[in-house]
Amino acid sequence: MKKSFKKVKKQRKKLFLPVFIAIILISSMVGFMWKGKENTDYKEYKGHNFNKVNDKWVTQIKGKQVIFDYSPEELENIILPPFNTNVNKIYLAVDPEQTDTNINYILQKITNTLLDIGIRPVLACTKDSPSCPDIPVVDCKNTDIVIQVIKADKTTIFKQDNCIILEGDILQLNKGIDKLRLYLLGI
Repeated sequence: MKKSFKKVKKQRKKLFLPVFIAIILISSMVGFMWKGKENTDYKEYKGHNFNKVNDKWVTQIKGKQVIFDYSPEELENIILPPFNTNVNKIYLAVDPEQTDTNINYILQKITNTLLDIGIRPVLACTKDSPSCPDIPVVDCKNTDIVIQVIKADKTTIFKQDNCIILEGDILQLNKGIDKLRLYLLGI
């Protein structure tokens, strides 16, 4: 009987370390998950839930995930002129000399939003250029709506004839496009 008691005691000692390590691992995972939930940014804005995920703001609109670089509260001070969104297509116009990866990112965001709401986006240039061989050239006198993105030192958003013109540095253009996307999505 003494031998079996010693065997059981020895087996317990062997199990202690693995069980102890397993408890530490499990409690660390639970702590990490709990901490993650506390630090999650969540905002409700005009009936839509926005969650901050990897420095982006994510919401669901009509069953689709929509991602913004800025929260709706960060965009509240940006004033957009009203314009007709009951159209089949909208031109997205840029100066071909200003096109770069940042402008392309901004155009991609607005393109995705227009597609989501059933408006056909048409990439366009503001002037004739070898960079725009098969792309239409449009201006504000165009009969269709034109969203024109212009890199500039001064930040403004205004309507001129059939153009919605967004001017500013890349940061401000990105904010302006997010505000425009909220407007187009009815938020």
